[in-house]
This record gives sequence, structure tokens and C-alpha cells, in this order.
Amino acid sequence: MNNFTCIGRLGGDPAVRQSKEGDDIASFTVAVNSGYGNNKATTWFKVSLFGKRAGVSQYLAKGKRVGVTGEVVLRSYKGKDGSEQTSLEIANANVFLIDSVDDAPQLPAMPKPQGAPAMDSNFDPFGDKVPF
Repeated sequence: MNNFTCIGRLGGDPAVRQSKEGDDIASFTVAVNSGYGNNKATTWFKVSLFGKRAGVSQYLAKGKRVGVTGEVVLRSYKGKDGSEQTSLEIANANVFLIDSVDDAPQLPAMPKPQGAPAMDSNFDPFGDKVPF
């Protein structure tokens, strides 16, 4: 079983592109801090979202905190200078929004049903008397 879960901050705004089949692919980096004091370290992970999961990228922005869970893949590639490089990628990821989403649509307030009894402001939920 290969499953990884972390909480971190986005290193930049997500990049969304389309695959040859027309599916959305969103990718971004997440900085995960560990340790404390002089032992603090930051590990960067690339995150890939495919298909419908890529839709969450519209709510993500640089610096926002997110939870990410998915499969860890070690990728090798050639750097700009021609040297062999590696990176950790979380593929097939699920993303959970931790910070508030300012741009999310606001739901209208629920109206109070007609004839609903008023809430008793003196009600003690831990009192011995049953309120009905």
C-alpha cells in the first residue's frame, strides 16, 4: 500500500492544462514543514490532480494551506544543466481545503419556518429538568 497524507502550503497557483484525451490536469507544489528549532526542514512535493479532481484548483492559491493524500511517486528527470534530478510527486491526489475559501459561493441564510417556536434563552442543556 502506497498512501501518503500531509498538510502544507501551496508554493504557487495551480497550473491547469488538458490531456490529449481532453481531461483536465492540475499541478502545483506543496511545502510541508517538519521539525522544530534548529531541526526545521521543508520538503517540497509536486501534486497532480486528474479529471474532476482538478476542479478544486479554482479554489487554490499560493500560500493557502491544504491537506493532500495520495500515492507517492519518485520521478527522475534531466535538469536544465543536463544533470539527473529527482522529485517526489503525489499522484492521484485528493485535496482538502484547510484555509477559508474567500471566493466560494455564499449560501443564502435559511429563513425561519412559520409557526416555529421561539428558542428559550434560559434553557440549560445540562439541567435536570426535561424541557418538554
